[in-house]
Amino acid sequence: MKKRILSWILLLCMALTLVPAASAADIVTELTISGIPVPRGGDKADSSIELFLNHGRLTSYQWYTSDMTPMSSSDVFTAGKLYRLVLTVSPDAGTAWGVDFSMSALTQEENSEFNLTLISKNGAAMTNFTTVVNPQNLKVTVGVVSEEAKETKDSVEIVPTAPYLPEAGKTPNTEDYRISNGTGAWTCRWHDNTAGKDMGASETFEAGHAYSAYFYISPDPAWEWKEKSDGKADVSVKFITDENTGAFLTDSTPSLSYEIDGTKLALGFEFDCPVAVKTVSDIEITPKGIWYPSVGKNPTGEDDFTADRDCVVDSVVWRDEKVNSYLTASGTFEGGRRYELSISLLPPKGYDWDDPSKLNILLVDGEGGGWSAKSFSFKDTADGRLLTAVWSFEPAEEWEELPQTVVLSGVKQPAAGQALPFDGIAVNAGEIIEITWTDITTGNWYNMTETAAGVKAQEGHEYTLAVQIKPPAGNAWPYRTDENHNQWLTVPVQIKTADGSEIAETSAFVSGWAPGTQIEVLRIVVKFAKKETANPVSIEFADVGAGAWYYDWVCQAVELGLINGKGKNAYGKDYFDPDGSITLAEAVKLAACMHQLYYDGKVTLKNGDPWYASYAEYAEWTAGILVSWSGPGFSSQSVMENPNKIISRAEFAWIFSRALPAEALPVVNNIWDNSVPDVKMEGTRYYDGIYTLYRAGILNGKDERGTYYPGANIQRSEVAAIVVRMMKSDKRVGPPAKLGQ
Repeated sequence: MKKRILSWILLLCMALTLVPAASAADIVTELTISGIPVPRGGDKADSSIELFLNHGRLTSYQWYTSDMTPMSSSDVFTAGKLYRLVLTVSPDAGTAWGVDFSMSALTQEENSEFNLTLISKNGAAMTNFTTVVNPQNLKVTVGVVSEEAKETKDSVEIVPTAPYLPEAGKTPNTEDYRISNGTGAWTCRWHDNTAGKDMGASETFEAGHAYSAYFYISPDPAWEWKEKSDGKADVSVKFITDENTGAFLTDSTPSLSYEIDGTKLALGFEFDCPVAVKTVSDIEITPKGIWYPSVGKNPTGEDDFTADRDCVVDSVVWRDEKVNSYLTASGTFEGGRRYELSISLLPPKGYDWDDPSKLNILLVDGEGGGWSAKSFSFKDTADGRLLTAVWSFEPAEEWEELPQTVVLSGVKQPAAGQALPFDGIAVNAGEIIEITWTDITTGNWYNMTETAAGVKAQEGHEYTLAVQIKPPAGNAWPYRTDENHNQWLTVPVQIKTADGSEIAETSAFVSGWAPGTQIEVLRIVVKFAKKETANPVSIEFADVGAGAWYYDWVCQAVELGLINGKGKNAYGKDYFDPDGSITLAEAVKLAACMHQLYYDGKVTLKNGDPWYASYAEYAEWTAGILVSWSGPGFSSQSVMENPNKIISRAEFAWIFSRALPAEALPVVNNIWDNSVPDVKMEGTRYYDGIYTLYRAGILNGKDERGTYYPGANIQRSEVAAIVVRMMKSDKRVGPPAKLGQ
């Protein structure tokens, strides 16, 4: 008996020698094992498993039936049956599991010193398990019920529905994608690879950085992603970059990684945010001499043209459109043909071409005018992106210079009761091929072929004159194309009247073909000033003197019934407060009244409760002046919440530009984008409204250069002038004298 006791003591000492006590700092008292597989009916027990442990390492695993009979690699799981998975886990080097090594067969509830958490591959917590543990070895037996086999999906497509590529200064697109294949919920996040951090929704891309877009896609509950034998996803992935061409990114272009993450498919795509490139958009090409095609003359070449902005003329090609052949240097132009001119340009070093919609390539004529290119094409070369601009011309029998100014003479204003005046109208260049009078009041129009009918002008009606002019033989009218694709003549136009009529507006644009030809004609439209039939109303405001610049404007605004005074001053006199500001509520009332006056011929709107409520409601729900969504501008709600807000000149322009329809604000001034000194497309919130009013002759700035001061408050005297110009087209003004200088 003593020998047996000594033997046990010896064995105990050996155990203590083989398992040295770990220090308190090396004791591990909690362990989480995730990724425990849940087999499907029909799966074999030979599948390898991949677990994720926050401590230690998996040293072995074995599947058993419910009665603990070991399963071989050829055994098959049956759906709905209980199986047991035995895992053996060793601690990390230098650590030990935090339990008394002599304890055994412990359940999680019985063991107060050790916390074990098990998570299935589907993300569910598992509670049916037992443990046998000592400081250097942990054996876990997990009960797992086999599931019914689900249909697997082996492909997925991601289709962006909005711009997604990284662009400096823009926020990441995490929502605008269409995921195919009947997937469930999905999320997207962007990661800045260069900075090594995830991006927030309000963060912006930085030029030169590399980014990854990660998608986490859950399957529909009825199926699951197809897996390979090693537990990785066996899924074909396409990121569609162009639905029209079918172009897509795969796991090689750019790099793509994916794996099963719980019930989600995790995908990653890499993109670069390009460094901003300086661009050029407005280019003038100047001929060195006579270049226009003339019958019997040789075509010009690249040495006969120069381009500004340090652009390089790479090549010049002439093509006979009739026979679709290119002219050689020794070839000659023939009469009755039309020739296409293609000039290829390289941008300055370090620059690229702007977006095609912003390009304007002008072939100048030496007289201050020119021809805008009809179309563009691009080609990447070793020297840069080559731009080819195309024009089309008919050769002249003899070259004839265009005049420096087109003069239309003999123009008369229609007189009530007399025939519309077609006779006596002449032009100093080209040939008049059509004259048309339009009755603005009725909308009827009359051309030269109807003069015999003796159409007479009606009392009180307003008329416009349109004259179509064919250019001199073999020539073409020079024009510049604006953002609305209007082709404005670049040669000045002068109107000479035969009866002293006052001209209110003149526009000249190139539009349409001369009958039976491919020659574009010039169309000059003349609108006469409306003849005053009565003296304007006189006013007696104590602070509006007859010599003030705004006196007539205030008189006419009051006559229209749209503006009145501010009441009585301290001396009992009516006053207007011409230098005073205007509130948001007052501006909305004016806009609503102008809209109703334009459409109904009178204003019947009345004050509400509060007084501005009725005007705000009409402006949003009837006139569409105000908006009901967030963004630049105002809604009726913003008026109700802040009626006394003093509005800026930019905000006022936005409201008034929406008070009348487009046909009531036609373009009468050729105002180019970004030509107003302090109103630029990228920096002014109400850009469109301001330029609409400049182009319609409502605004022309506060100095000769057209400076607008969009952030300043607008004065009541200025509002009076604008109201009159809005409602009386004959009072509209021309462009600033030194715009763009």
